[in-house]
Amino acid sequence: MNLGQYSFSCPQCRAELNNSKVITLNTERANRDKGVIQLSVGVGDYTFKHEPKTEFNEGEIVSFYCPHCKADLSAPQHKDFILLKMDVDENIQFDVIFSRKAGHRRTYVITEDGIESYHG
Repeated sequence: MNLGQYSFSCPQCRAELNNSKVITLNTERANRDKGVIQLSVGVGDYTFKHEPKTEFNEGEIVSFYCPHCKADLSAPQHKDFILLKMDVDENIQFDVIFSRKAGHRRTYVITEDGIESYHG
């Protein structure tokens, strides 16, 4: 599935978070280091670019924030995941959650028909 064809948005302010190739979010580590991360929209592609350049520790929990409204993107029902909205079209929208744990490559698309899971 090519998720790059869809728009991803903040569940709080609804601002678009991606272009066709990357989702851009703000990050904060436990030590309070902040940055900007660009995540690939390709399924199974867990590459990223972070400014400033950062090596995350395996299992490290990273906080993600909307670059527009600064809302915490933690998934309310899944504390180790973040929540984004995936806009298929103006009438269809799905939830996308993915792991906040560095190295834990899990993404779930929650549709009206069920949950699609992707692991890297």
